[in-house]
Amino acid sequence: MRSKETDPILDGSKEDECFFNRELSWLAFNERVLSLAEDDEKPLGERIRFLAISADNLNEFFMVRVAGLLQLVDRGFKHLPEDDVDVDQLLAQIMARSAKLMARQNQVLPELIGCLAR
Repeated sequence: MRSKETDPILDGSKEDECFFNRELSWLAFNERVLSLAEDDEKPLGERIRFLAISADNLNEFFMVRVAGLLQLVDRGFKHLPEDDVDVDQLLAQIMARSAKLMARQNQVLPELIGCLAR
């Protein structure tokens, strides 16, 4: 069984943090969904379903949450006060985590197709 740990939600988070950034937390959740697709102890149909859920979730994430952040940037916002985070820095973190997530999805898909062929 392959097991992948998710990255920490916040890089260098403080111990006294009470809240996580909602976008990074959502990506961590979707990484956990994808890890279910990577679990070869799960039935094949379930693994395919988890991969599809992960891909669909990521698509919606970009259409709604990333688009919302980009609209804030277009309106001149540089900082999110509720998270005390720079918007450009957050977008860079989102893009890096999303690229890793998509790479994992692209590795799992051929694996599952091969299992289906057998």
